[in-house]
This record gives sequence, structure tokens and C-alpha cells, in this order.
Amino acid sequence: MNKECVGSQIFLTFPSPVHFDESLKTSPPISFEMAGCNITVWPFYRSRPIGWLPYPLLTSKAIAHIDPALSASWPRLPGSAALAVAVDDTGAGVAFVDLEENFNTRGQFSGDTLSIRAIGLETEDQREKLSANIFEYLMRHIRVETKQWWAGRREIANVPTTRTSFEMSTPCIYNGNAHSGSPGYFVHDTNLRPLSYNIFAQGLEGFKISRPVDAKLSALSDVIFYHAQGDLTLTFVLACSTVETASNDIYKILKKNTNGFNILRQFTDLLETTMNRNLKTERSDLYQFLENIWAARNNVAHGASFFWKSDKALSAPPQHFTQNFEELLAWFQDVENDAQAKST
Repeated sequence: MNKECVGSQIFLTFPSPVHFDESLKTSPPISFEMAGCNITVWPFYRSRPIGWLPYPLLTSKAIAHIDPALSASWPRLPGSAALAVAVDDTGAGVAFVDLEENFNTRGQFSGDTLSIRAIGLETEDQREKLSANIFEYLMRHIRVETKQWWAGRREIANVPTTRTSFEMSTPCIYNGNAHSGSPGYFVHDTNLRPLSYNIFAQGLEGFKISRPVDAKLSALSDVIFYHAQGDLTLTFVLACSTVETASNDIYKILKKNTNGFNILRQFTDLLETTMNRNLKTERSDLYQFLENIWAARNNVAHGASFFWKSDKALSAPPQHFTQNFEELLAWFQDVENDAQAKST
């Protein structure tokens, strides 16, 4: 016999936690009506145990698949720690080991689960789609407002697996030493904010009224994420796409056609004659950075090897790549604000 179903209580759990302050931890759920459905959203909370590992452990059985001698020699591999990222008292992102002694200072204010109750709509699929849309919008909003670029991702950035290596004294003999651990965690060097109740509530209100999340800042968090993953193609394709969007936004305000001007000239020659702004003369370092990411995009997007125009010895983006990209977007925003002021 079919049982009556008027709604769904949905739990959305993700591996990349969002870090929040005490105001959110003790806050009540938020309810609102939308599309003929009564929605209630509970604040984030932590469901996984301390020391939870987001990747499979390398077992002796798995090692024996390659070489039974290894499995016999090292029945217990060196342990690997679960790494997480939190926001410290100064607003900086810090990596920490997810152990019992760190829980009260870091882990208690990290959440990996969001629960949504949807009462109404005709089918379970409709309710699940609505809850997924709420989650995706809310996480974009949170990443922009808190700069926690990893928050709510379906996979944890730059913690691909445990890295385990065995030392060899000859090509066929192991010397008895083994090393195991995480490759590390990438932290974008910028000020971060824990998620507050106000940011949480503003995100849900924004979803309800279809308020757009800042597209360029949302793209910035995605560029940081793909860079941390080591995915050069998506990093540069998205970065350059964001630059093109910034140019389109500026020249749409100015009502100016950019035909015949490549992207570098759009932010130098054309912009100077149009509104007396010039990236090359104002920020020569950012102009060189733009040259570099455009050349890198052209290479990796067509299957060629990485290429950094100003330093051909580099085999990967330079150390401050994500910070420079953030500064470039800030310059674009300043120009867009200037263009808006001149047009009114």
C-alpha cells in the first residue's frame, strides 16, 4: 500500500566544511514560502566524526597486489592524518590536523551537513531539485561573502589521496623505510570570515528573491579551487573567461564596441581613449600578469604544455597566482565603478 507523502526532509552532506561563528551554531532554522512549497533550512552542523578521512586508506592487501614482499615487510603503514581548514581569530585560513585535542578550538565550528525540509510540490524529484538549487546558491553566496573558497565543494581541494612511498636500496630490494602522509593543503592568502547567522540568512533571502551572486567573485573562488586541484586547463579557461566578462560589463556601460581590439588593448589603448584608464600604466605588474594568463590559456586549452610568458622556466603558475588574479579583478571592478559613475 502506498503511503501518503506531503514533503521531504533532505540532508545534504559534503566533504569540504564551512566554518562558522557561535551565532550560527545556536541559531534557529529559517522558514519561507516559495513556488507553492514551505521551505525550512537548518544551519550547518558537523555530522562526521573527529579524524574522518575523505579518501581511502592504503591497505597491506592493496600493496600486495603490486608486490607481496612489501605487504609482508610492512603490515602496518605509517598513519595519515585528516587535514582540514579553519578560520583563526585573525581571519586567516589555517590548516589543522583533525584530532580530538584540536576539536574545541577548530572543529566544533565546522559544518559538513545542511538539512532542508520541503513541504509541498507534487514529487520527490521536484523537492530534491529545489533543495539542490537552494544549496548551490547558498554555497556560492557563502564562498563570496566569507572567502572560504573550499566551502561546500563536492571534493576537497589539494588533498587528492594519501601519498605513500617505500625506499629501495637496489632496483629490486626495499631498504625498510616507508613514508606516508597527505600532500598538503592549499590556502589562498587572504582575509577570511567565519559564516555568521546574518550571512546565512542573507543567502536564503537572496535565493528567495533571485538576487544574483557576484559573478566575478564567485568565479574567483572557482579559479582558486581549480588551481588548488592542479587543473591548469580549467584554471586558465575560467580565469580568462572571467576577464572577458569583466571587459563586456565595462564596455556595455560605456556603450562602446570592442571589435578590432584584443583583450590586452581593451584594457589599455581603447580604455584610455574612452575613459582615461590604462592597466599597463596604472598597474604594469597586473598588465604583465594578464599577458601571462592569456598565453598560458592559449597553450593549455589546446593541449600544449604550460607556458608562463615572463618566466619560461616555470612549470606551474607562480606562487602568488591566485592573489594576483584577485587584484586584477579588483582593478576591473574599480574601472567598472568609474564607468558607471561617468555614465550617470
